[in-house]
Amino acid sequence: MALNLTQDPAPPKAPKLEVRVVRDAGTVYTRDGGVALRARSVHLMWRDEAQPLIASGVLEKVSEE
Repeated sequence: MALNLTQDPAPPKAPKLEVRVVRDAGTVYTRDGGVALRARSVHLMWRDEAQPLIASGVLEKVSEE
């Protein structure tokens, strides 16, 4: 897992985040397989894979595992 200090100035507590889908975005493929991003669904995703989707407004962080 790559740590991007511009996004996470403090060390992450966990490598995965619980995220909620804000708007439908189809299926994304992660290292764990395909994930259907349907509005209001909740997923546990790797931090480095979720961050770009959070930044683009597709996901919002619910909690850290």
